[in-house]
Amino acid sequence: LSKIKQRLSIFVKEEQTSKQQQQAQLKSVRQVLEQLVDETQHVERQKTQAETKLETTQKAYEKIVSSIEEEQKLWEQQRQDLEREEERYYHTKRKELDEELRTVRQSVMDNVGTMCHTLTQQQDESCSQLDQRIKQLHTM
Repeated sequence: LSKIKQRLSIFVKEEQTSKQQQQAQLKSVRQVLEQLVDETQHVERQKTQAETKLETTQKAYEKIVSSIEEEQKLWEQQRQDLEREEERYYHTKRKELDEELRTVRQSVMDNVGTMCHTLTQQQDESCSQLDQRIKQLHTM
């Protein structure tokens, strides 16, 4: 009976030791699992934050691209407007200069005509005076 008690006592001690080891292992596994859960949650939060930042950055980038495209359209429109304005200006200026040139030519032609007429009159008067002088000289 004493041997049975002794064996039973050893068996109970071994069982208790085994149970304590299992509990210690279980506790260790729980700690590892809890740590993994915490790390997983942390990584998930970081991932969510990164995704949010990425979305925000993409939206900002799209706004910037859109703004640049609008600015390019505006610049192109202004360039075309300036080209049309320049064409109108040169066309108008060309008409003005052509009209001014015609006026100057006409004025020159009128002045030349007047000068020719005046010179012809003066020449006619001079000739007439010479003819009278010649007649006077012949009559003397």
